[in-house]
Amino acid sequence: MLKKNKYFVVGIIVGIILIISLVIIAVATSGTNNSTSKWKNFGLSYQKVYNDVDKNKVIAKLDGEAITKQEFDGTKVFLTALYDREPSSQEVMEKVLNEKVILIEAKKRNLYPDRAETLEYMTRIRNDKEEAINEGIEIDEESAKSWEETLEGQGLTEEEYWKSEDTIKGYQAALATARVRSKLVQEWGFSGKEMSTPAGAAKFEEKLNNMIDEQKNKLKLEYIEPIISN
Repeated sequence: MLKKNKYFVVGIIVGIILIISLVIIAVATSGTNNSTSKWKNFGLSYQKVYNDVDKNKVIAKLDGEAITKQEFDGTKVFLTALYDREPSSQEVMEKVLNEKVILIEAKKRNLYPDRAETLEYMTRIRNDKEEAINEGIEIDEESAKSWEETLEGQGLTEEEYWKSEDTIKGYQAALATARVRSKLVQEWGFSGKEMSTPAGAAKFEEKLNNMIDEQKNKLKLEYIEPIISN
């Protein structure tokens, strides 16, 4: 089973490490050696977002699709860590809108996963990750430690994390995004070999960003909370 899923497993691990590494870069450039408190604070910031009583409040709509306060605040937490500064509302909203365009595309193409598909996907990731570790595929120690400290900051055990509704929603969106990207790779004629090169991947991302910008210009954006648009 592991051999069949070799590239899937490696892709998942690389993806996790890439995301964590991006935030590690932001932490490393902050001028402090107290990375532990940084990661705990990172998790704590997410905990505040998830525990916000107004997290499901709709602050804007794109093509009729709701954008919640949680989506905005969660993106702000991530970008703050990534940039090592507090991003502007415009920067946060731009990121949210870019992601929302892909999710809208997933629904239009009937690629958006239901809950059962999402839970199956999450189980596969957990199982494949554990198989990979058992087979000797190592995950960077600093990345693993950062993951543990982030969970600690959120006040969650790993089991609680996987069972959280917020986690399930996140993986649902991630799977939808992955499906759209995979479909576009095929439709635009990018080969696996080309996508494995920096130049090929950059070319795809440029084409994807252009498509997202085109869609944003076509789709109706309605702000419900005026402060967000400032």
